[in-house]
Amino acid sequence: MGLVIRNWQMVFIAVGLPGLLAAVLMRSVPEPPRRGRMQAGSGHKAAPVGEIVRYLFANWKLYAPMFFGLAFSALETYGVQSWRPTFFIRTYGWTAQQAGMAMGVSSIGAQLLGLVIGTWLTERLARRHDDANMRVVAIMYTISPIFAILGPLMPNPWLAVACAAVTGMCGLAGAVPQNAAMQSVTPNDMRGQITAFYLFVFVVIGNGLGPSFIAAITDLIVRDESLIRYGLAGSAAGDVAAGGHHHLAGRQAVWARDNGAEGAGRLIGAAWPKA
Repeated sequence: MGLVIRNWQMVFIAVGLPGLLAAVLMRSVPEPPRRGRMQAGSGHKAAPVGEIVRYLFANWKLYAPMFFGLAFSALETYGVQSWRPTFFIRTYGWTAQQAGMAMGVSSIGAQLLGLVIGTWLTERLARRHDDANMRVVAIMYTISPIFAILGPLMPNPWLAVACAAVTGMCGLAGAVPQNAAMQSVTPNDMRGQITAFYLFVFVVIGNGLGPSFIAAITDLIVRDESLIRYGLAGSAAGDVAAGGHHHLAGRQAVWARDNGAEGAGRLIGAAWPKA
């Protein structure tokens, strides 16, 4: 029996192929010199896993808000992405094709705009504030809950699409400085492993629990599948608000570290300089 590739499978292949090309091109990028290492003379060796775990626990006041904020953000992001087509179908009577086209076109434009806005705002604030990265994250997660909650409650589908676009724009505008903030407070020889754990939290919590969380709200609290809009709004109210709280806490911790404040200012210590 010959190999049969269906049309929907070709979509995944077409999307994945550019990633392979990018991976090959990265082989030509020289490794930059590493600064701010925890251990002098460690060359290109990464820190042992046990040492990284101890470091995270020792500096939990700095990292915990970032990881918890990420977890709640991922819960909302993956959950909404899984249920939004169903929301448009059940709430407004759209077909899957209509929902997919509207969501696809709007999300492309919104997320590209989010990258530009997030980068521009971070660079602008960095001229005056040491905690510019987390400050932008806090700003974006203050704006996004408004549209994340109102979107599913809109009286017509196009207003819901517009709210979803703004939510996605804010999410991506905050995602890049959020990761940059973590990189800026992490020693060079631990950045790869801690980033991997950071992404692990995002995928496992978001993909594993996000869709089920919204389904649970709809089934157990709303108790009406046709009213999934309230499940989406309830999830946004809880997840984004909790994530925003932790992002604000993370901003305060980063500010304290950079300004040598009592307590949190000693979290990183003088063992490594800023990169």
